[in-house]
Amino acid sequence: MSQRATDVSGVMLAGGVASLPVGGSLALVLSAGGQADPVSLAIAGGAPVALVLAVGSLLRSAGRARRDMHTEH
Repeated sequence: MSQRATDVSGVMLAGGVASLPVGGSLALVLSAGGQADPVSLAIAGGAPVALVLAVGSLLRSAGRARRDMHTEH
């Protein structure tokens, strides 16, 4: 991996780790109070992961498009 890819992956991992306490505590409070069903908690827990994967795919596609773009002056 390039240095830039290593740096970006470190930032993504740090963001994921930082979101765990917030999401976990919210899920624990809702579950303990009986206010949320497990399906809702699973959807809420999976949404950030899906968003990160979608943004990563979009950035990768944009990078390929920029690299493959031929400009003729």
